[in-house]
Amino acid sequence: MDKKILIIVAIAIIIAGIAVTLFIVASGPHCSVTGKPEVEIASKMSAAKTGAIVTTTVICVNPNYYLGVVDIRNRMAPETIMFKCDGEVCSDTGPLIVTDNTITAKAEARFKVRVDCKETDSESYTCNLTVLDANY
Repeated sequence: MDKKILIIVAIAIIIAGIAVTLFIVASGPHCSVTGKPEVEIASKMSAAKTGAIVTTTVICVNPNYYLGVVDIRNRMAPETIMFKCDGEVCSDTGPLIVTDNTITAKAEARFKVRVDCKETDSESYTCNLTVLDANY
């Protein structure tokens, strides 16, 4: 009799675990905001100055998040920096609004940034920061 109860309890726990997992998956990906995106982007800009085109890891932001060119420029030498959009995440219906100078989150968003810097003279660069979908 005790073995039957243990088996029933074990099966109930397994079913509950599956149900919780399915609920989490069905409710969509949730952001786990860690660190500051401007720090990672500035780091990638340093790498891009060698001529490489580099991409950040997935950046996750909450609604009302704001990132301006100034936030990145404060971490770098004076550069010409411009944001661009190349993904659904920043389309008209996406959770991000991307202008030449800012990224603003209308809703929780996951994305990457591709960094491409070109030397304009011996001491300065122009860097394009292109917002991409997280699965890019």
